[in-house]
Amino acid sequence: MGEVFLGRYEVECEVGQGGMAVVHRGVDHVLGRPVAIKVLHAHLLQKEEARARFAREARVIARLRHPGIVEVYDYSGAESDRAFIVTEFVDGESLDAFFRRVGALPPEVAALVTASAGDALAHAHGRGVIHRDVKPENLMVRRDGVLKLMDFGIAHVVDMEHLTMTGTVLGSPAHMSPEQVDGRALDARTDVFSLGTMLYLLSTGRYPFQADSPSAMLRAIAEVRFPDPRSVRPGFPDDLYAVLMRMMARDPDERYVTAREATDDLLAVTSRLGFGPPSTELPRLFADPATYVVEASQRVADVRLRRAREHLARGRQALAIREADAALAARPGDPEARKVLDRARQAARRRRLSRTAVGAVLGILAFAGVVVAVALLWQSSWLAGSVDPAEAAPPVEMRDDLEDAPRTAPRRPMALQAGVVAASDAGRDRLAPRVVESPGNGRAGPRPSAPLLAVTIQAHPPAVQIEVDGRVVGEGKVEDLLLPPGRHLVHLSHPSCDVCRDVEAAFLLDPAAPLKGPLRLSIGYRDAGLVITGPTGGRVFVNDEVQPRGRTNEALSLVMTSPGPLPVKVRVDFEGREPRVLRAVLHSGRTTTVEAN
Repeated sequence: MGEVFLGRYEVECEVGQGGMAVVHRGVDHVLGRPVAIKVLHAHLLQKEEARARFAREARVIARLRHPGIVEVYDYSGAESDRAFIVTEFVDGESLDAFFRRVGALPPEVAALVTASAGDALAHAHGRGVIHRDVKPENLMVRRDGVLKLMDFGIAHVVDMEHLTMTGTVLGSPAHMSPEQVDGRALDARTDVFSLGTMLYLLSTGRYPFQADSPSAMLRAIAEVRFPDPRSVRPGFPDDLYAVLMRMMARDPDERYVTAREATDDLLAVTSRLGFGPPSTELPRLFADPATYVVEASQRVADVRLRRAREHLARGRQALAIREADAALAARPGDPEARKVLDRARQAARRRRLSRTAVGAVLGILAFAGVVVAVALLWQSSWLAGSVDPAEAAPPVEMRDDLEDAPRTAPRRPMALQAGVVAASDAGRDRLAPRVVESPGNGRAGPRPSAPLLAVTIQAHPPAVQIEVDGRVVGEGKVEDLLLPPGRHLVHLSHPSCDVCRDVEAAFLLDPAAPLKGPLRLSIGYRDAGLVITGPTGGRVFVNDEVQPRGRTNEALSLVMTSPGPLPVKVRVDFEGREPRVLRAVLHSGRTTTVEAN
């Protein structure tokens, strides 16, 4: 008979051992079910404070109820000489063992696995529990294909002064966040970072941080220096790359706030590729990895190839190249994907050559315009100097018709002299340049032409197409564009952006008040939708605003200055109830729904 804990849990055999605990398989004699008994090493709990902390952690973790989290049945209690947790016994293998057996997965399939773990983390984060040690070793693949996250809160029991033990680093160095290395306060974003390192590993086949020594490893993590996944695995898709880079941002403020937001974006990518939820996809993956990976790769290749064709038909060569490249990575040697990729590259080359030619022509025309302007200015100056003094205009005091006129033209308001004076997303009326006239004597004859003025226009993002007065002048940034004085209209458009909105801005060029720098403009983005569901009548506030944006169960529209994802804080005030504080992630052109029950 093995050791018995709490009079009911009998140890049958040891099934694992790590730096913090020994894990036994046991049996619950009261309920007649198998259990796992994790006993922490004695040297980790020599302090009374540590035992009390362990008990508090166990109580919190025991309240977690999620199909993707190993259920906690019992724990030792703060007064016990031994520290242990009794959990459900997961019959299967660790995700780490599965990965070592199967190898790297297609990025889209790795995203499904990561999203499954992320869903379990999201449940914990919603209840104020942080894992602090997310890694494949702490995820179990049950025999029926269910992925289970385990070892919640164990790492938090150990004080930071015990960070290094027997040559290892608590929290698995390969998956630690930079704030863990720096010893800073931790929150849910540390789990998001670790979840990102797991996605990197599963999809590329290598750890993001590798070094010859522990100190070099910790330094790489602290600085977040790792190879670009697109260089490690050619064809790594852009949509997943964007999510991964946000998950692994060095600054926690630039990461997803919780695992829920990261999971939602991962599932948004996989669902657009035709995958179902992880609960239906992963059992097939874990049951027959080879067959599932082949079938999933075919699905990915078909969808990405279709997207590449659509982008190419719309003139979006860069997007077509990336999607075709991802299709080839999913289905190497595919002739159709290769054909689309070659066509997209040829179109991109032709576009670059066309831009170069247009730039050269514009440069020649600009130079010719300067030459003509100088010549006309010289000619008008010569003509003005040849006027007969007898025909010169009389003094002002002798001209009755101008007696009440101002001696000089009124100066334009300062706001109209520099930079943008109006901006609008509506209409595209082309406004002719305004001519600046000099006071004359009313006689017919040639007038001096105003000199051309140089202006630099910088648009964001760099792929934005810039039109000035109805003429395309470039993309991203146009330097030293020569224009006559007066009012001009800039139109920005982004042909490769589905959620962008054209923007127009008017500006004035005044020789008396030249622009002090480039005009900096940005493309517009479609509004994001937000619906907070819950009891009717709740007032919805966004990001600590004083005035409510609307009420529960109503569609709210929020202005976006980027395509997103944009995390926002939402407070819902109900009559006679405590306010609810929620988190939402907004996307341009999409509606996000959050429950406030």
